[in-house]
Amino acid sequence: GNTTNEADTITSAIASLTGSTITGGAGADNLVLSDVGAIGALAATVTEVETLTLADGTNTGLQFNAAGVFTSVTGGTGADTIADTANLDAGGTISLGGGDDVITALSANLALSTIDMGAGNDSLTSTVGGAITTTLVGGAGTNDVISLATGDDISGAAVSGFEDLTLANNASVIATFAQTVALTGGTVTAAGGETVTPSASAGGSITLSSVIETYNFANVTSAVTADASATANFTITGSGSADSIALGAAGTAADTINTLAGTDTIVATGALTTDAGYTNMEVFDLNYATAATFTTGALATLEPVSIDASDSTAAVAINAADYN
Repeated sequence: GNTTNEADTITSAIASLTGSTITGGAGADNLVLSDVGAIGALAATVTEVETLTLADGTNTGLQFNAAGVFTSVTGGTGADTIADTANLDAGGTISLGGGDDVITALSANLALSTIDMGAGNDSLTSTVGGAITTTLVGGAGTNDVISLATGDDISGAAVSGFEDLTLANNASVIATFAQTVALTGGTVTAAGGETVTPSASAGGSITLSSVIETYNFANVTSAVTADASATANFTITGSGSADSIALGAAGTAADTINTLAGTDTIVATGALTTDAGYTNMEVFDLNYATAATFTTGALATLEPVSIDASDSTAAVAINAADYN
């Protein structure tokens, strides 16, 4: 039946929704589920109801119908799973409360919406593949994970409370520099060749993840100080400011680094014995603990390049035969 045009509350068991017709009317209506279980896809005959409230316990498989125009979901104290946010209208709030909650597919940008995963170790997976401006809150857990797909751009989103990051295989994603620092500071899972491109945002210090192969800081508006000591065979594009990249023992000729403009510094150990693959940097600060030879190539920048071995504790031979 129809409810009134006020803010009505309809209470139903999950099983009772099958075969029922509920029309919420003009008010801000709330469908309250009285039991827990496999909710699945909400019936297309539930319409004009704006909020869904889940019972305390484990609820699984929740999906929304195209006719329902739900905008908000309130979770209970248990572990709730939203299988897909398709057909959920933008502008509302998903607040999932306690438990280890899961959103399997944030499948569209929900502009002006807030998703708060609540307490527990939660998981949010995007399949948007484009701009995301939804406010995304990991909540009070200690291992909340956000998973991003290729093409995802979260630079316009307020993102907080996520400790871990998963990138889809070979994904290329965009985030602000601060978001990149925060999301790559925990456990990062990335199985293929992934690229992170910080947006036009202020730079700063960052420790590069060992499982992300490519970082492109070309849009960053100030200098970047990067610790790449845990990374091997990486590609880095600098910010165009005075960047500093510390390679540790991982830096070798297999890397590709282009620091663009600015007076840039590469800090290297004895593992780096050639500048092959390194473009547009002005200072090589060699920190050799074992005697070795550093061989310069024909650096194409035609800019003055300084090779400083004064921090080394072992003999450094410099072969500049090809120095341009």
